[in-house]
Amino acid sequence: MEKIKYILNTILNFVKKFKFIIILTIAILIVLIASIFIISRIFKTNDYPLVFVENDQLVMWNSKTKEKKVIVEEYLTEKNGNLSFVYANNTTNLFAFVYETNLFLYNVEDEIQEKIASNVSSSYADIYFTDDDGYLIYSDENDSIYSYNIKSKIKNKINSLNEEEDYSYISAVVDNKVIFTVTNSESERTLYVANAKQNKFLKII
Repeated sequence: MEKIKYILNTILNFVKKFKFIIILTIAILIVLIASIFIISRIFKTNDYPLVFVENDQLVMWNSKTKEKKVIVEEYLTEKNGNLSFVYANNTTNLFAFVYETNLFLYNVEDEIQEKIASNVSSSYADIYFTDDDGYLIYSDENDSIYSYNIKSKIKNKINSLNEEEDYSYISAVVDNKVIFTVTNSESERTLYVANAKQNKFLKII
C-alpha cells in the first residue's frame, strides 16, 4: 500500500513540476494531428477516370482498378473529329461525352452507357453538370437548351430560339442555375438565368 502511495505521489509531483511542458506537448500533438487531417483533405486525390482517344478509339482508363476499357470502337470519324466530354463535380463515377451527334452519360462503376440526346453538335458541345450532379445541362444543334435529371431520367427544355433570335450558348452553370446568352439577328445579346429544376428563366440584361 505504501508503495502504491509512493508511486502516485511521484507521478503527481512529476505532473506538477512539468505541468506546462505536458500541456504544451499535448497541444502540439493536437495541432499536428489536425494539420495532417486538413492537409490530407486538401490534397486528397480524386480517382477520376482518364478519357482519351487511342488508335481512333475512345478509351477510358479506370484509375481505381487500373484497367483500360474501349468505350467507342470507331470514335475518330468524319462526323466526330473532336473529343467533347465533361466530368461530374462530386463523384468520380460519372462523366458525359459526345459521339457524332449523340450525347451519352457513362457510369464508370457499372460500365453503363446511357444515351441522353441524339442531336447534339459534334464540333462544339455545351455540356455541364450542376454543382450537385443532379442535372446534366446541354444544348443541341438548334441551340435549344435542356436539363436532364440524372436520377429520374426526365428531360426538360429550358429555352428554344424564336424567329427573331439567331443563336444561343450556355455561359455558365452555378449551383442549379443555368446562365445563357441569346443573340438576335441584329447581334444584340440578352443574358438569362434559368433554374435547372424548375425550367423557368429570367431576363437579366
